[in-house]
Amino acid sequence: MHDYPSSVAGHSWFQASNYPQNLTQVWDTNWGYIQQQGIAPVWVGEFGSRLQTQSDQEWFNALVNYLGQGSSGYNWTFWSWNPDSVDTGGILQDDWQTVVQQKQDKLRTIQFQMGGQATAQQQSSVQTQTTPTSAPAVTQNALTLAEQSGNQNATVNQLQIALKLTNTSSSPVDLKNVTLRYWYTVDGSKNEVTACDYATIECSNVQTSVVKMQPSQTGADEYMQISFSGGSLAANAFTEIKVRVHKSDWSNYNQSNDYSFVANASTYQPTTHVGIYNNGKLIGTR
Repeated sequence: MHDYPSSVAGHSWFQASNYPQNLTQVWDTNWGYIQQQGIAPVWVGEFGSRLQTQSDQEWFNALVNYLGQGSSGYNWTFWSWNPDSVDTGGILQDDWQTVVQQKQDKLRTIQFQMGGQATAQQQSSVQTQTTPTSAPAVTQNALTLAEQSGNQNATVNQLQIALKLTNTSSSPVDLKNVTLRYWYTVDGSKNEVTACDYATIECSNVQTSVVKMQPSQTGADEYMQISFSGGSLAANAFTEIKVRVHKSDWSNYNQSNDYSFVANASTYQPTTHVGIYNNGKLIGTR
């Protein structure tokens, strides 16, 4: 099958209020289920874009993360190598020699040796950490969060989390010192897989992991931790991060009892239930 972004195919789901988080459900419904249910392998024979719009970039990041890697992922080929495809361009620039690094860097994350056994996306090794009991006052930098849920249903097979981090202070913030924590109940014992679908500062600068809480709290026995390998958030500016987590067998979560879940957040809503940490110290919300 082929999959293309809004610049090539103007499907209604590209205009949905929860785009791009809705793409996982679109793909699950239309072709992902074929492989997930063991009916047959799936080969995504074409996907590509010139990546000239934010919508196309979000689609590209989400699809690459969805495809996974190795025997646990989907088979794929990218369209195209040559640059003269009118709609999508190619891996090569118009000189037929220089690689479009933005495309290659993302595709490299799902390349694998033939016959390899790599797992899909990022398999989260569950860490263990105690929960903070008090929050130090914000002194230099004032950071706030708004949250949007890609799926507002109580029962879901993955948590789709969009966060808007805003610096309301008059000084820039070094994101390398910032971590965010989204608290939830795992509702089972299966391994979990995390992924970044979109980030203003690029998903290559975002790390995600799952941490087991000791002791557990009402509404949370784990949290997804989001950290940054680089970047700076300017004064009175914001950055968006769109991530997700699912179990290795795609079994369900009940997010209605999750501490950080904001019900009916189809657009960004202020939240005080996602932790903001600076150098390991809780400085906002929670």
